[in-house]
Amino acid sequence: MKMMKRQQRGAYMVMMAILIVILIGVAALAIDVGRVLMMRTDMQNAADAAALAAAAELNSDNNAQDRARAAARDLLEHDARFARVTELLGATGLPDGAFQFFCVIGSETDISPSDPGFTDFCSGAEVEPGKYAATSDVDTHYVRVTLDPALAGDGNRFTSDLIFLPVLGALGIDTADTATAVTNALAGRNFFTCNYPPMAMCDPWESEGSHFSDEMEVGAHIEMRQQGSNQWSSGNFGFLQPPNAGPGATDVSLFIANEGDVGCQPATFTTQTGSMTAKTRAGWNTRFGIYDGPNPFQNFDSDWPPAPNVVPYPLDASSDSIDSRIGAGDWDFDAYWAANHGRPAPNGWSNMSRPTRYEVYQHEIANSIPVAGQPSDPAGPESRRVMNMAVLSCEALGITGGKKSGVIFPRDGFARMFLVKPAEGPPDVTFYGEFIGWAQDTDDNYHVQIQLYE
Repeated sequence: MKMMKRQQRGAYMVMMAILIVILIGVAALAIDVGRVLMMRTDMQNAADAAALAAAAELNSDNNAQDRARAAARDLLEHDARFARVTELLGATGLPDGAFQFFCVIGSETDISPSDPGFTDFCSGAEVEPGKYAATSDVDTHYVRVTLDPALAGDGNRFTSDLIFLPVLGALGIDTADTATAVTNALAGRNFFTCNYPPMAMCDPWESEGSHFSDEMEVGAHIEMRQQGSNQWSSGNFGFLQPPNAGPGATDVSLFIANEGDVGCQPATFTTQTGSMTAKTRAGWNTRFGIYDGPNPFQNFDSDWPPAPNVVPYPLDASSDSIDSRIGAGDWDFDAYWAANHGRPAPNGWSNMSRPTRYEVYQHEIANSIPVAGQPSDPAGPESRRVMNMAVLSCEALGITGGKKSGVIFPRDGFARMFLVKPAEGPPDVTFYGEFIGWAQDTDDNYHVQIQLYE
């Protein structure tokens, strides 16, 4: 009987020993798994932050990819939950192989691979379903950042020491001493704009292998003529279909008169076909206090007031060699100032040191508007004579007439135009604007959007 009790006690002790080992193992597993999960969470947050920092540099300018890598590397610093070392990531923790750049990933702001001209914007191969590799700084819109010890080539990075599980080795149980994790994040840089009129022009320098934003001289005028037979050609003026509106001439002209009704939207476009001479001219001319067009532009309306200065300015005397519709910026300031002010010009301005028409316009509003520039109706803001006009790579986008939708990429974008004079005609309606700069993310109506996609 006593022998049986001793045997039972011995069995209990063996079971308790086994149970203690199991409990120790479970506790060790729980603690170390928690450490690994915490490390992975921190790494994912780091990858997200690095991808966003990198994407902010993808503005299609030179060295965009190099700047993106540098931004990601400078952002992050490891701590004990990341790895065994505490130092800036640098090129060791984030080598070039940790970055993948894409031009298209299938987001709502991407051009479709089925669209004409897709390869002009994205010449890289499809490296993943729906994702196309970027081949240059210009077509880089997205970046994926991967934190991976295999890419880093350093076992001390993205690695955490296990504390409790190795103890089981003393009991003859084979366990790992360390745990590693791999995380990645995909981010992109796109832009949207607010309050731009349904107007666009084709890039005159596209056929020359360059871009409007690189070549157009600030202060030069552009002749923007309504196109005949619905045809687009380099440098011509064109209409866009307003968002959330009908396709008729009245809808287009209302938004030309007051682009503030457009709201904010991604930088996408749909071309507008059809002849709409009289109403678009009338919508434009409300900015000059002229209300002689067809309904509804027959009378002053607070939705489309005149600018505080409606004086017309002279056009340039000569043309740019690339296109006769583009001026050389040599307008006759001296003659204009003498005719409208009759006193010495400020700021040392003259034909030898010529200001832009927009600078003169701003000076006149701030000081003394010429009599010819005083509107007879209550004036709106100074910006009534400034428009953000879309500039499109029409050849690459396959715009040759008819209705066409697409994406306005950053290397296209928006030219800020000062309205030089009222529209002439019809039947030959001509609009003139002076280029005053490229829309930037510092402008109130231009917004850069940097976001995570994966």
